[in-house]
Amino acid sequence: MALVVNDRVKETSTTTGTGTLTLAGAVSGFETFSSAIGNTNTTYYSIVNSNGEFEVGLGTVGAGTLSRDTILSSSNSDAAVNFSAGTKNVFCTLPASKAVILDSSGNIVANNGSNLTNLNASNLASGTVDNARLDAELAAIGGLTSAADKGIQFTGSGTAGTFDLTTAGKALLDDADAAAQRTTLGLGSIATLNTVTLTTDTTGDYVASITAGEGITGAASGEGSTPTLAIDLNELTTSTADADGDFFAVVDSVGAQKKLTKGNIAISGFNNDSGFIDGSSLNADNLSSGTVPIARIDLNLLTTSTADGDGDFFVVVDSVGAEKKLTKANINISGFNNDAGYVTGGWGA
Repeated sequence: MALVVNDRVKETSTTTGTGTLTLAGAVSGFETFSSAIGNTNTTYYSIVNSNGEFEVGLGTVGAGTLSRDTILSSSNSDAAVNFSAGTKNVFCTLPASKAVILDSSGNIVANNGSNLTNLNASNLASGTVDNARLDAELAAIGGLTSAADKGIQFTGSGTAGTFDLTTAGKALLDDADAAAQRTTLGLGSIATLNTVTLTTDTTGDYVASITAGEGITGAASGEGSTPTLAIDLNELTTSTADADGDFFAVVDSVGAQKKLTKGNIAISGFNNDSGFIDGSSLNADNLSSGTVPIARIDLNLLTTSTADGDGDFFVVVDSVGAEKKLTKANINISGFNNDAGYVTGGWGA
């Protein structure tokens, strides 16, 4: 539903009372409300009876009808008229109380200036807005007269200097909302974020150093060189997950910065302050505790003995690979290879 006002819209009606009018069709040379205004749309209307009754208001167009929603003026002390019998003329009008006109100087004259409060920055193509119409913070800035007042300052001279915000300028930004945003972003205070310093050589040919906010510093080595930036790694998030360590930041012997995969870092390149040894060098002398599987024992390390009494057991392995200790008295000589040709026998044989 929209407000529509159109030219040469006029019908007649014989409706009486204070309710919705039933329209009888367009007067010759005019259009109906339905065709010119459109059903469900609103419009300003005027109703005139031949006996002097009249009414001006805002109504809603229907199919051959016009409701009388808001009365603006009437012959009944500006209230709804209880129309008597007779043929009334009903036509579209622009009430004086709703009109916006230009005065003799071309300025807008409005009966009620409150309707202009919906203007916003998107409506302004030129001109100046009074401070009284600005947001409080914009008004505060708009009322400042100098660069220093606006919170901008230059310190230093010649080719080396700093542009940053003054204490007053930082205060304008350093409110609760801005502080919350810096916390979310992991940033520091306004005092450390709003300074960018570029220092050149005496002739201004190259940048000698850079200071740019919290956690970033840099310097150049001489004319024609490119300043380097050093990142404060303390700002990185701490992780205890081994899977996070896909790369390590490294610097080679000529100062080149690279990322090295974890799998390509050789342990031998680190300082072995704990005295770890290569697994291939492990032997009995390296063991201070624990148990070593039998299959890992080097029998050459056993002490040599010539005493028969030391041989209580022999280590043996049966046909299915079971490892056992066998008492000496239960070892049959016949089970050995008789490479010396000994024979059985006895005295007097």
